[in-house]
Amino acid sequence: MTNGGLKTKIILLVSLPTVLLTLLLAGLFLTAYFKTLNQQLTVYSKDISLEISQEISRFLVNNETNKIVQISNSKLNKPDVRAVAVFNTDNQLISHVGPDMAPIPLLTSKNASPSSHEQIFETEESIRISSPIFHPEYVDGGQTRPKIGYVEIEVSSLGNTLKKYQTVGLVAAALLLCWIAQGLIAYFLSTWAETVIAKLKHAITEITKGKLDTQLDLTKRGPLEPLQQAFNNMGSTLNQYQNELKETLEQATEDVRETLETIEIQNIELDMARKEALEASRIKSEFLASMSHEIRTPLNSIIGFTRLLLKSPLTPRQKDHLDTVRKSSHGLLTIINEILDFSKIEAGKLVLEQAPFNLRDTVDDVIDLLSPLAHEKNLEQVIIFYSDVPNDLIGDAQRIKQVLTNLINNAIKFSDQGTIVVRVILESENDTSVVVRCSVSDKGIGLSEEQKKDLFKAFSQVNTNHLRSYGGTGLGLVISKHLVEKMGGEIGFESEPSKGSTFWFTSRLKIDHAKITTDETRVFSNIKVALFDANKVTALSVSHLLENDNFLHTNYETIEALYRGVKQAYHDKLGYDYAIIGINQSYENNHQLIAVIEEIEADYNCKVVILSNINNESNYQKLLEQSSSLYLLKPVTYRKFINSITELCEENSSHVTLSPTAPGSDAINNNDGFTFPCQVLAVDDNASNLKLICSFLNDLGAEVTAVSSGEKAVSEAKKTNFDLILMDIRMPDMDGMEATKQIRSAEPNGKHVPIIAVTAHAMANEKINLLSNGMNDYITKPIDEIQLRHMINKWTSACDINRASFLPTPKPRRADIDFTKIETIAKSNATKIIDFDESVRLAGGKHDLAKDLYLELISELEENKSVILAAKNDLGDLLERVHKLHGGTRYCGVPRLRMAALQLETHIKQKNNPKIEHALSDLISAIDQLLAWHQENQESFFSMLASNDSDSIRH
Repeated sequence: MTNGGLKTKIILLVSLPTVLLTLLLAGLFLTAYFKTLNQQLTVYSKDISLEISQEISRFLVNNETNKIVQISNSKLNKPDVRAVAVFNTDNQLISHVGPDMAPIPLLTSKNASPSSHEQIFETEESIRISSPIFHPEYVDGGQTRPKIGYVEIEVSSLGNTLKKYQTVGLVAAALLLCWIAQGLIAYFLSTWAETVIAKLKHAITEITKGKLDTQLDLTKRGPLEPLQQAFNNMGSTLNQYQNELKETLEQATEDVRETLETIEIQNIELDMARKEALEASRIKSEFLASMSHEIRTPLNSIIGFTRLLLKSPLTPRQKDHLDTVRKSSHGLLTIINEILDFSKIEAGKLVLEQAPFNLRDTVDDVIDLLSPLAHEKNLEQVIIFYSDVPNDLIGDAQRIKQVLTNLINNAIKFSDQGTIVVRVILESENDTSVVVRCSVSDKGIGLSEEQKKDLFKAFSQVNTNHLRSYGGTGLGLVISKHLVEKMGGEIGFESEPSKGSTFWFTSRLKIDHAKITTDETRVFSNIKVALFDANKVTALSVSHLLENDNFLHTNYETIEALYRGVKQAYHDKLGYDYAIIGINQSYENNHQLIAVIEEIEADYNCKVVILSNINNESNYQKLLEQSSSLYLLKPVTYRKFINSITELCEENSSHVTLSPTAPGSDAINNNDGFTFPCQVLAVDDNASNLKLICSFLNDLGAEVTAVSSGEKAVSEAKKTNFDLILMDIRMPDMDGMEATKQIRSAEPNGKHVPIIAVTAHAMANEKINLLSNGMNDYITKPIDEIQLRHMINKWTSACDINRASFLPTPKPRRADIDFTKIETIAKSNATKIIDFDESVRLAGGKHDLAKDLYLELISELEENKSVILAAKNDLGDLLERVHKLHGGTRYCGVPRLRMAALQLETHIKQKNNPKIEHALSDLISAIDQLLAWHQENQESFFSMLASNDSDSIRH
């Protein structure tokens, strides 16, 4: 800032408040003074007006005009009085002296009357006052004084105005003098401040130049003396610090020079060490690559020749030994691959391939590859591949296989029972890429919170017992984590001890827009399938496969329900083309089940596809030779399932068609001439569901109106008298409940259209809720033609027709099928005291080992029974004892004891105290039954083991 600018600012800062304050005070003074002058003139005018009215009152009564004029003229001599006028009560002028006054509207009006009180009128040049004149005789009386007229005077305000101008001049002069004095003070103050600042600036400049001994000389005494002393002290202190800093810098410079020399020596040593490490890494990589080649070469021969030997005639013992060699060779090959991958990751040389691949085929390949391992442990694998996941992608299929293989292999390795479920889900999608999530769930040993911390560390497993029990290097999850991260994804897990785990990973993959799949999806639009699987998750998986290819399928909970459904559909001329029956080991050797399958095929023209997790096709060989049925080994992968169904369909091509009905072509009439001339309103916000319902209704001959929202349904229901309304429940804006209420409220008296809820929730409380909100009935999704036909027949009078003559004559049955017996056999297989086949199978086909395992279990049963009874009051100890017994039963064919131990262990873990006592009683009973059976049948059992014959064993 320049000196001139600083001086100007100081003057303004000092002067401006003074000017404003004096102006404010002057304005207040003048305002008060002017008000006082105006008040004085008004009081003066009132006094003269009162004086005149009192003096002329007696003359006005006597009508002495001359006296009135004489008194009025005398008042003109008073200062500033310009004119006087006297009026009677009739508003007539009696006298007027002085110049004319401007007329007042009140007095000049034709109907005006004397004022009863004093009035004041102000103009620019004068003040006019009108005062009443009272009768003089009543001045001192107590009566109300009558008015005899009024007087009006005009007083000039020019003298008053002159005084105002004089006062303003005096105030202005005073203000000017004040401002001049204040300006001089501000000028001298700014000059002084400017001088002080100039000296301070000069001193600071000198110090900046390094002259730290510069002294500031402002004043000997005064308010700036402390500033002067502080500044001079600062200069002295800075001078002292500068000298100390010079000494410190000299010492630091010497230290840095010595440090740089040391660092230079260390850099030379580090460079030499880096070169040695790179050379060692190169040698290690070459060594690993060489050893991999050297080990793989003989391993390939070992594995290959082992497979050839396994196909040749061998004794069971030789076959077992060769199978052990094969498994060990594969295990060694896996370890080699993991070590090589880990080495590549450490060296940063792992490169991902970007090539087109089919994701569903990739996942199916892994499932098929690991299915033998799952079958060995009686585990069932299930894959659920959601329909919105694209198949044709670009990425490294082999690495996805590697990660998925590791997760599924771990699930199999650490599980002794249950189902391994693989899910493939679409997480997100854009125009160029997708994020796919794959998860693997099991019911294995699970992980504790402490074990989870070390899960993704190299060369580690959750504990050393697992390393001894299950094998492996502990590199699988580490490699998988690196692979997933390189693919732009994440890997994680959820796990609870003894309850199983779910491992998942995501991967970002590009969409292969150039790939056009022409042969991937067949449309089985006219094929109707009945589905039952003992494993509910497998049933869900197969249901997904059927929906993906447009099969018309219905899920059944039991074999009996499937049988009755097939039978009913056949009688309704809506027969099923195929029945898919999924079984597990509990249904093996079930002759009643075979009879059901034979009758379904023979009597109801329905081919059967058997799904089993046990490779035991021989049980159904005779049936398969006599029919067109299929026996498929689980897991059910998409390509294996569709190819098998396609072959079966091609063999029976006269029965069904494998392509969708073309537009305009004649649809197959599954109703054999039955039509339902009904008007139906179909409501669903899902376009696919709505299209399917309309297709079913059109095939049944109904006239369909389709809408996609609750609002439109209400509108259509008001316009048309429908025979039936199919109402979806879950819809945005207005749901099915609200739409039903509005339709009911708008119905005329006597009209009640049946409204059927279409819902995916079939719980009992849901049905009660639907019926209480105006619905007549409900059907569950997915809807099939049989459900729909029965519902229309039930609720519409248009369908009340006699159909008996159209029903086909059923073929005579060979024998009644006892479905209770089927389920009993299935349950009994799981609750036998002893199972010879299972004993041998669990022992790997070795009868001697089966005998040893059985005897070992029997020898410890009495002791186990005692310790379990002793520990029944301590749940922690009891759980440990029961778990140990349960583990022993897993290797022997003792289904009843194993089931009892499993149930008790489960109840203890769930802390279900009411059921623990009952389960404990069942376990003790199972132990006693096995011991009693052993005493009675051990010789026969051992002789059967020796002869490989189980037919005579009594269960």
